[in-house]
Amino acid sequence: AEEVCGGNNAPVIAPITINGTIYTGTPVVINKDLTDNVVVSVTDADSDELNYSISGGYADILNSNDGTFVITPKEEAILYYSVIITDGCEIITKVIGVESKFNPKALALATCQAKFGANCWDSGAAYIGWDSTTSMGANCTGGSPAYIDHWEQFCYADAYDSWNCNTCQFGARKAAHNPCECGENTATVGYFM
Repeated sequence: AEEVCGGNNAPVIAPITINGTIYTGTPVVINKDLTDNVVVSVTDADSDELNYSISGGYADILNSNDGTFVITPKEEAILYYSVIITDGCEIITKVIGVESKFNPKALALATCQAKFGANCWDSGAAYIGWDSTTSMGANCTGGSPAYIDHWEQFCYADAYDSWNCNTCQFGARKAAHNPCECGENTATVGYFM
């Protein structure tokens, strides 16, 4: 191994970014239960093939083995991860820290976008989502087609929401109401948090 690794230059970790923020040693605030992107920039003077890994707990971790990782923290806490890079001869590590916080508004938006893409609007207590067969205002089941599967509300606060004439309950998913007149008729179809 000495003849293979003799004269080897170890890889050098340049900046590490977490959701676009350069890691400086202070834990970066990220969202619990949402995907967070970690990008590790590495240079290697020998142009060796590099292997990347990350270790740590309380999160789902996806390793693309190209210096990018997706972390989905499952606990609300300060969490530390070891980034490990090897060129086959030398191993370098760097510890990074994140502060995972529960952000109900961000989770509501991510849930809405997962179903409706860009068609999500903040009503002040919830994100309203609608698909391409309808419009933002099609929040009742009357008419044809019936909009019950094409429109939803993702509540991130306990508050009255004048958009849909109802009270949002924290974490509730609400479908289009029936009948179409305004009233406390929006059906809770489940919870997303």
